[in-house]
Amino acid sequence: MRFTIQSGFDFRKQATDLGVSVWKTPTVMSILVGVLALGIMLIIYFIRLFDDPLYLLASEFLAVMAVLTVGGFVVRALEEIARANKLKSDFIVIASHQMKNPIAQMYWALELLRKKHEITHHNDCEGFLERVEIAATNLKKLADELLNVAKIDKGEQKVNIMRVDMLSIVYSVIANYAYQVEQKKLSIQVSSQEKTHLILCDEKKMFIAIDNLISNAVKYSPENSIVQVVISQEKHTVKLCVLDFGIGIPERQKSQIFEKFFRAENVRLSGIEGTGLGLYLTKRILESMEGSIDFRSSESGGSCFCIHMPKFNE
Repeated sequence: MRFTIQSGFDFRKQATDLGVSVWKTPTVMSILVGVLALGIMLIIYFIRLFDDPLYLLASEFLAVMAVLTVGGFVVRALEEIARANKLKSDFIVIASHQMKNPIAQMYWALELLRKKHEITHHNDCEGFLERVEIAATNLKKLADELLNVAKIDKGEQKVNIMRVDMLSIVYSVIANYAYQVEQKKLSIQVSSQEKTHLILCDEKKMFIAIDNLISNAVKYSPENSIVQVVISQEKHTVKLCVLDFGIGIPERQKSQIFEKFFRAENVRLSGIEGTGLGLYLTKRILESMEGSIDFRSSESGGSCFCIHMPKFNE
């Protein structure tokens, strides 16, 4: 019994388990409601000692307002807990589904390699190995995304700020999509008036942010189209924009684009796979490095996402 009581009053543990702040946990809300009820009873008891009905009317009015106010807090707290539980369920479903596909691709490619082990044509074998490598890369990227999101949500994200050349990161990211670009017959054009663009950031996290934007541009672009990457210098920041001519974002859903697990309706209907974590993760990463992100988009007209990072001034 002692363990149960201690567990019931472990507010911090409840908050961590439910994914809400301490004051929104069920135990704290129950205590608050109890204290409110006791306070109302005491007030009404003392007010009744007076003969003036105005005192009684005023006390009842204040009691009703207090109940409605606290009741609203309780309802919102319960709604937040329900949303947190739903997000956890969505997390498991999406992660399981997304991990199965790259693994299946690896097994499929490897099985073909086994059946064609007598093939002497080197290019054929190389093509199969390319597919295995891409599938493995996608699986690793997914696992990294899930891990990074978990760290952000727990407040465990650490940044190591240093001087970094943004342009070199862009070229490193683009190199990772050579196969996908070739398959879709895309052209990635990089535009920069400077040879280097020095910024202050965590290099690994900056790579993740840029990778997410270029990955989306490649993924959602139609075949035989162009992806543009433009880097420019501003007064105190360096601006990087990734422009594609893909399916775009519906106007009514633009306000949700940086929410966790959100995927626009037209994207889901298109059958293009994704977790809905990339832009959420990108925004949180940039904010942790004093950067920002904005975008413009029109449905069926493409999208342009722009990163703004603090410039390194010597």
